[in-house]
Amino acid sequence: NYGPFHGVLGGVQVGRNFQFVSFVFGGELAAELLPLNHHSPSADISEKTGPVLTATIHGGYTNGPLYFYGLVGYANTNQQHDDNVSDCHWNVNLGGLVYGAGVQSRISSKLSVFGEWNHLDFGTDRATCINELNNTNNLDKTTGDLFKVGLNVHFN
Repeated sequence: NYGPFHGVLGGVQVGRNFQFVSFVFGGELAAELLPLNHHSPSADISEKTGPVLTATIHGGYTNGPLYFYGLVGYANTNQQHDDNVSDCHWNVNLGGLVYGAGVQSRISSKLSVFGEWNHLDFGTDRATCINELNNTNNLDKTTGDLFKVGLNVHFN
């Protein structure tokens, strides 16, 4: 694990909620479209993720304008690795678990704001580098945390 990755993400999401008295559950598809980066100058290694795609279900409690929830689902991205010293370069697809929690507050009948934490666990992936200098199998455990704030538009 070479991380930490850093950067600002921007994305879109679409979902559907169902409410029964004070309990809410639903699902959501989200795409964080900007890449995250990591660079280690001492080792001349850089890594970059592609878009982070998530499919989650969520459930929680609402009291007036506030909705407190937990979520769980699947996340997918790709990771590009460039090691300029050993001349190893690879691109690997990552898929795994996402879970987290959040709070949403309705500010009008059509708008709400939210804050959310997502923990991504892509597990261990294997990447192979074969060139004149190397024949290596790399095992890399990739995890991360996303902190989101945003605005939701509701279509009732």
